[in-house]
Amino acid sequence: MNTITFRPYLLAVEWGPGEWPVLDIAIDGVPLLDRVRELELPYARAEELERADEFTDYPPGTLTAELAGNYMPLTSTYGWPSRHLLGEPTDLPHGADEGETMLLQCTCGIPDCWALLAKVAVTRHVVTWSGFRNSNRGWDLGALGPFEFSRSQYERALRTGPRRRRGRRSTEPGAG
Repeated sequence: MNTITFRPYLLAVEWGPGEWPVLDIAIDGVPLLDRVRELELPYARAEELERADEFTDYPPGTLTAELAGNYMPLTSTYGWPSRHLLGEPTDLPHGADEGETMLLQCTCGIPDCWALLAKVAVTRHVVTWSGFRNSNRGWDLGALGPFEFSRSQYERALRTGPRRRRGRRSTEPGAG
């Protein structure tokens, strides 16, 4: 079985006011974002080479760096007590299929823009993440997972992550 952690922290963003509470996800001690970036790098490089004539004013590698792993952690609204990470997604971002869950969102702060999706299956004893994909690219992310977690360890980790505040106006992306 794999192990998972959900670590709350404040993420400084260039395009918005201050810092946003987010939920960093690590599997077996490795941040999910690092795993995804490594897997997406060859696809981003290939796309940069294919589109080189569109980016003549940019140094080589710029598009690769912009595309591979171009996500930010989920905002804390997706943490406990939300059922989003327990197979009951609260949002179905653009490009998602029924049964998929957003695990990472776009760096612009709009979850609908660019997302890492996966199927989250929950049984009595196991939580499984499989079928990873980018919501906007046809890149093969099959080497990412599947991951199987003990449901008790998974839920303990999720409950120790950030708490949504009730009765207060949210300062998170998309809050109205």
